[in-house]
Amino acid sequence: MSTLGDQPITGYPTSRDTPISCQNRTKKFSDTQLRIQCTDFEGGTSGSPWLTDYDPKSHTGTVIGVLGGHEGGGDENDVSYAAYFDNDIAKLYQRAQDDDGN
Repeated sequence: MSTLGDQPITGYPTSRDTPISCQNRTKKFSDTQLRIQCTDFEGGTSGSPWLTDYDPKSHTGTVIGVLGGHEGGGDENDVSYAAYFDNDIAKLYQRAQDDDGN
């Protein structure tokens, strides 16, 4: 399993009124999945973005995946998964932007 570096994730679990965040090393789980160890990313956090090149001053970064993926986001309490956004996803996003007139 290769390591991709530290990735910040922020999510909104159904058990809390405020978001939670985690930053840890993301690992490649398979050709299409990422894996990260983060405590308390439970129900409600599905769809949370996984960022790379995050700039805390501008609050910007590049989304490389969203929480979900393998086993619906994971079957271990402190391990989460994401479908990896590769070049095909970037092309699809760009096509949607072009079709929208942006």
